[in-house]
Amino acid sequence: MVKDAVFYQSKYDYFKKLNMWVVIVIALSECTYFFSDLSLFGEFTWKTFIPRFFMVIPTIIFYFMYVSFKNYRIMMSASYAMLHIIMWCTIWACTKLPDLTYASVASLFLSVPLLQWVLLRQSNIQSLRRYCYL
Repeated sequence: MVKDAVFYQSKYDYFKKLNMWVVIVIALSECTYFFSDLSLFGEFTWKTFIPRFFMVIPTIIFYFMYVSFKNYRIMMSASYAMLHIIMWCTIWACTKLPDLTYASVASLFLSVPLLQWVLLRQSNIQSLRRYCYL
């Protein structure tokens, strides 16, 4: 158990900056969808402004957590929480849209990378553990 914690902490320490920037870029890119929402409405409207720009608040909190905490358990939980917040904000914004023709495609684009990221992380961690302990 202690070996696992040391191993996971060392892997997190190696990738923590990359993890932070990936989460921040994904969260802030969520704001740019506001402009595609305007094209769906065909005019300037504030209906999806709050759901799209709500991501700024959790992103600021995530950054301060990144600066404050060094434990991999806290920060990986925060990273997964950010992914879920992004997903729920997108669903929230979709409820405001007049045309949901591409909503199924958007949900596919949201779920597949999340699933691939989780599976890839698990397989890489398991293969790294197997390599390091042999």
